Amino acid sequence: MTVVLSGEELAIEYRESGERLSVPVHAGQVDWDEPTSEVHRGVNVGAEPYEEVVIFFLDHPGAVPQPVEE
Repeated sequence: MTVVLSGEELAIEYRESGERLSVPVHAGQVDWDEPTSEVHRGVNVGAEPYEEVVIFFLDHPGAVPQPVEE
């Protein structure tokens, strides 16, 4: 789960395809992000700083919250 603290817009860039998605955001926004096999990164393209809090809900003790890039 992601909670946006501040920001206006992110660009999500996918490594393999080069695709770039524009995602408007706002303070207080809460999203549920599903894992994806595509390597990507978020880039702040808004005029104000982007800040978020990420919470991982693990399905079992010892689960890896964020897998290592392959």
